[in-house]
Amino acid sequence: MNIIFILLLVSFVLLDVGCCSSNASNSGENLEQKTTNVVSSPVKHSQPTAIKSNAVKVEAIVDSVTIVDEIDFRLFITVSSISVVEGSETIAETGGQHLIVTPEFYKEGNRKIDKRHERNMKLLKLRTYKQGDRLQGIISLNSNGRWILVDVIHD
Repeated sequence: MNIIFILLLVSFVLLDVGCCSSNASNSGENLEQKTTNVVSSPVKHSQPTAIKSNAVKVEAIVDSVTIVDEIDFRLFITVSSISVVEGSETIAETGGQHLIVTPEFYKEGNRKIDKRHERNMKLLKLRTYKQGDRLQGIISLNSNGRWILVDVIHD
């Protein structure tokens, strides 16, 4: 008789828990339906009016030059000073920064580098620079996060 009483008690408890869980589930669904309101951000972001260049004029000392192929190379430089190019915003730090820069050659319509183009001739001359040589040029950070040497400024 005790066994029957215990079984009945356990079954009532299980039924009661099942009913509560069902009610909780229903109230959870109601809660979800009630809380799906769209909330707009209180912060208003202004739309940019134009894309600004990040080009900067640098004076630097060449640490080394690494030749990649018959045209391409990498310059390892230590920046001595930085000045902002008109209409640009700088993201470069002040002097003393060590950078690796890659030349940004002018390319013809067929994407071929024109070795006779004035800017390309100035960039190609940098292949001969040695440690300690001074350089003035315009650098920019490209979309891949790499510094590119856009132009060389000769005194």
